[in-house]
Amino acid sequence: VNRKTVAWDGTVATGVAKGTGTAEDPFVITTAEELAYVVALGTATEGKYYEIDPSIGAIVLQAPEYAEDIVALNSAADVQAYFEGGSITPKQWIYKGWAANAFCGKFDGNGATIYGLYSDAVKNLNGDSNHNNNSNPALFPAIDAGAEFRNLAIKNSYINGKEGWDAGILSAIVCANNYGVKKVGTIIFDSIIIANNYYRAGTGRDGLLFATGQNDIANLSNILVYGNDAKVTDGSTVQITRAMKNDLKDENGEFIFARFSNMVVFGALPYDAKLSYRTSEPQCFSNVYTDSPAGEVYAGNPFAEEQVKQITEADLATLELGDAWITTDTYPELKAFHDAVFSGDQTASGAAGHSASCSCGLADSNL
Repeated sequence: VNRKTVAWDGTVATGVAKGTGTAEDPFVITTAEELAYVVALGTATEGKYYEIDPSIGAIVLQAPEYAEDIVALNSAADVQAYFEGGSITPKQWIYKGWAANAFCGKFDGNGATIYGLYSDAVKNLNGDSNHNNNSNPALFPAIDAGAEFRNLAIKNSYINGKEGWDAGILSAIVCANNYGVKKVGTIIFDSIIIANNYYRAGTGRDGLLFATGQNDIANLSNILVYGNDAKVTDGSTVQITRAMKNDLKDENGEFIFARFSNMVVFGALPYDAKLSYRTSEPQCFSNVYTDSPAGEVYAGNPFAEEQVKQITEADLATLELGDAWITTDTYPELKAFHDAVFSGDQTASGAAGHSASCSCGLADSNL
């Protein structure tokens, strides 16, 4: 399947040209500049549907001349060296203030991969104590109840969090946590890959790959995390998401704040290590596999083996993960990405009407 690569010229489009935003006719993102526009829309996305054009296999959030090099990076160490070593003058990804700028729409990546996301909060973001600006680096710096993310990968990206501010890779903060912007709702992550990224969260912060929220119901399913150099600067372990502290229960009296299913997580905790007293409820976990010790806990509350299974890479070919997956001898593949392969010359485009040749030769760059 031939799918093109597009790159970012550093600007924000003035709209999305295709679609009307309904479930039947979603807004179709055809450029990196349109992706930036959608991220910047904030709560205006509520109830709207967005998808990346199926003809796009990769969006590189740097200038076209760097696209081939960024996609070809093989590890998080390569990513750090590339962005810190002077090979590139990186474009800082957009950020917006908090409350009115949280994405809460439905987003389908259609099996595309985001590469080269660069957000350095230490150097470039200037949020103040009243949160008038957002110093939460991530693809979507702020999200809120109702947000859904499906069929999207983020690879070969650089995130550097700031002291006192949460950082993420896909999302960093949920506004309703602290500001009551919206009522409690559901946030969904389904068929998501986070791989080969360099990530630092500031001391004392949670260290999140996905933000959900303390007052929201979160459903995470079909998640693959591997190859990241992901750390909190105080030395604590990076985790998948924040603890959910609401008291919502289903008809059986069970907490319904979070569901974790069909996940392979290497190099990060697939649960919240800080407030695990509720995420240890057995109904929350199904087919969750990690290289972290199953008994690694906070405040002495272990996870049972049947809830979170500790594995090694030697076990990957034997996992039971459901219909969304293809098992291989190494890391399993998500079917949403299996056909999203590249061959031949691709085009890395910047602003509308401008393009640069990019012969990427990416045989399996977004698997």
